[in-house]
Amino acid sequence: MPTFKSSITRGGSVLTPDIITVDDEYFTWKRRNDNLIRYNTLKIPKEEIRMQINNQIISATMIFYHFGNVILVAENFTKQDAKSIQSLLLK
Repeated sequence: MPTFKSSITRGGSVLTPDIITVDDEYFTWKRRNDNLIRYNTLKIPKEEIRMQINNQIISATMIFYHFGNVILVAENFTKQDAKSIQSLLLK
């Protein structure tokens, strides 16, 4: 199962990076919460999620939609990671 993390070199957090995994059935987003003990997790069947990529100069921001509503904005990922996540969601 591919795992993607927000990039520290592109302004991401060292202690609380966004972590995205996409398997055959689910899209999962995780981030360590503010007290650094637990994770905040969002898990959605991948056929129910849509994605938009906004490319910046050295990174990409991904906007995820569930039933037309924005549910997540993931920043500081590499452009290649964004393309890979999009292709996994379309499989």
